[in-house]
Amino acid sequence: MEVVFVMQRPKYMKAKKYSKQRIFHDKRPDLDNLLKLVADGLQPKVLIDDAKIVMINASKVYAAEDEAPKTIIQLQQIQSI
Repeated sequence: MEVVFVMQRPKYMKAKKYSKQRIFHDKRPDLDNLLKLVADGLQPKVLIDDAKIVMINASKVYAAEDEAPKTIIQLQQIQSI
């Protein structure tokens, strides 16, 4: 499972000293709590059981200047390591 949490950019980050691109989000909510919410929310329609998730790549970023907040979820079935 790959998940990218694109969080709303705060007003103070609209100043010129901040990049207009995505910036890592190092504040609350915690990444592990967001992942738990997503994994639980995928059950039972998308995943029968979130215990089936064996690999996670996740990040939490502030949105780029002209980007809307969103959560991007990609699931991939794997056969073996």
